Order: sequence, then structure tokens, then C-alpha cells
Amino acid sequence: MAELMAASTLDGLKYIAELDDEAVCDTMVSTVFEVLLRKAEAGQPAVDAASPAIGAAAAKQLYASLCALFLEASKADESAENVATILEENGVATARAAKISASFNVNKEQIRWTLRCTGISRANVVGCSWRLDYHVRSSATGVEHVPVYFVSLKTKEKRFVGVR
Repeated sequence: MAELMAASTLDGLKYIAELDDEAVCDTMVSTVFEVLLRKAEAGQPAVDAASPAIGAAAAKQLYASLCALFLEASKADESAENVATILEENGVATARAAKISASFNVNKEQIRWTLRCTGISRANVVGCSWRLDYHVRSSATGVEHVPVYFVSLKTKEKRFVGVR
């Protein structure tokens, strides 16, 4: 999966290793999950907490990288071990990578559920009726000899039915 991720995403993961305070790291990871699961609006407080340790730009890149990692891993139905391997390959200590991947494992199915319910879905066409009229004369333009088609589509909205 790592080969499918952008280089900037993988570069951003190295900043986890630079966070000395375990509480700041935990806050960053939990905030990412809260945002991905739509329990929080934005991750700015976590970014602000990590900024003194690694800098504002690095904190933002770390936040974005974690979001991308967790979304892509959930979308591909990756295991927690694969996520830990990606983190370790990008300089994260084994213990911290195991803790983050355990958090991912807990939240993966909820993220997958959110991804199923997110997106643009078009309605299904369930019926069609049409009519052909032939305009012999139009009051606006004078004489016309134009066929006009009237097409009506009956649609049904897609609804995802499941248990949350």
C-alpha cells in the first residue's frame, strides 16, 4: 500500500518520531480519528498542540499524512500490521507504531462505514416515458418544422440500508 501513497504523505509520517511527548502524539491520533468519523469538525487543536514540538508546518503535514494513511488503509481494508509496517518504515518507533496501529484497528470498521456512506450517488432510473411532438409553427419564430422530444425519467434514490 505504501507504494500507492504520495511521497509527501509518507514524508509527513516521519514527524511522529519527532514528537517527544506521548500525550501530544495520542491527542493527534485520536483527533484524526474523531475528524474521520465526523465526531469533530477540525483537527486544529491537535495541530496547535504539536506545533511547539515540531513546528506549525510539520504539525499540519503530520495531521494530513495521518488522515491520508488511515483513509487509504481503511479503503484498501489493510490490517493493523500493515499500518504498523508503514509507520516503522518511515521512522516511527516500534512501540509507538504498534499503539497507533492498534488505534487504527479499533476504528477501521467505523471508517469503512463512513466511507460507504460518503460520496456522490446518483439516483437509479426506474422508468422512462417519452413523446414526440412536431412543431409546425411557433409563435416566437414563425414557421418551424422541428421535431421535439419530451423525455421523462422516473428515478429512485439510492439508499444504503444497514446496521450501524
